[in-house]
Amino acid sequence: MEQLRKQNEEMLRRLREEENKRKKDNDARLAAEKAADDERKKRLDADRRLKDMEGMMKDWNAKQKKQNDETDREEELARQIEAASNQAWRKSLFHLMRYNLSKAFNTMRDEAAVLKRRMRLISREIMKRRMNGLHQSFVWLAEYTEEMKLKEMQFQAYMLAEKSPRSPKSRNTPS
Repeated sequence: MEQLRKQNEEMLRRLREEENKRKKDNDARLAAEKAADDERKKRLDADRRLKDMEGMMKDWNAKQKKQNDETDREEELARQIEAASNQAWRKSLFHLMRYNLSKAFNTMRDEAAVLKRRMRLISREIMKRRMNGLHQSFVWLAEYTEEMKLKEMQFQAYMLAEKSPRSPKSRNTPS
């Protein structure tokens, strides 16, 4: 009996050891599963945080791009306004310069004409006083040359009309 008891105790001890071993294995397995679950949860949490960060970065990049686009549009609009303003200023200044230049030129021309007229009057008076008949002969000579030029031009016009193919006089004459 004693032997049975020893065998039972031995069996009981083995069973307890196996039970302890199973418990340890089970605990180790549960701990490993828990560690794996914790690791998986950490990974999932890290992935979720990474996706959240990527989403935030995309939103931030979109916001920055929108701000940059708005800033670029504002700068371009400012450049266009400045260019238009500069062009309008240039145009108005050019117009004023031309206006004042033409006004000054007209004034100078009128003054030159008045001066020339006065000089001619003075020279005529001087010629009349110094050279009694000489001035009159110069005037007659100028009128004569002008009259001769007119006669020459009338003759050329007459000849042109005579030789023109459309002239009725040229149709009647035999060639």
